[in-house]
Amino acid sequence: MIQSYDLYLPTHLIFGKGRVKELGRLIKGYGSKVLLTYGGGSVKRIGLYDTVREILHQEGCTVFELSGIAPNPKIESVREGVRIVKENAIDFIVAIGGGSVLDCSKAIACGAGYDGDPWDLVIHRDRIGKKLPVFDVMTMSATGSEYDGAGVITNDETKEKLSVGGCFPVASILDPTDTMTWIPRTR
Repeated sequence: MIQSYDLYLPTHLIFGKGRVKELGRLIKGYGSKVLLTYGGGSVKRIGLYDTVREILHQEGCTVFELSGIAPNPKIESVREGVRIVKENAIDFIVAIGGGSVLDCSKAIACGAGYDGDPWDLVIHRDRIGKKLPVFDVMTMSATGSEYDGAGVITNDETKEKLSVGGCFPVASILDPTDTMTWIPRTR
């Protein structure tokens, strides 16, 4: 039997089967324009993408998407996310996936209030100002991104892999049944 619990670290960690349905309650008051971030097709195959989209629709949100976020997220994905956020006056971010998607989303959240290149914020954390709120629905928890403030980003041009800091998710939803589709080697 899977037990459910809530924990505050300062991120509100929500663990248990079926708890994704609480996303609607969690995002109330954060606005109506959301950037939905995810990686490949796995979130669609397991039905989580459709579930989250439906919840956002029920809450009256206008959804913009950034898909294709790769493992070890690249600064190019962050730049694209920041562009979408600024062009559409996004209010908050919902990430679906593992640590890489969440790390990219944190960096986008930091870059939303910055006028320069988001990579500057990786090098100069003191330039991070106002951040967008980030919520996540995790499919794979391996690095602790769901409750920490760091996000590791890769810059292939400079051959660097560094972290942006100070962006704790508002809430992280972890349903252990979402990991059951992974091959045993990755569980």
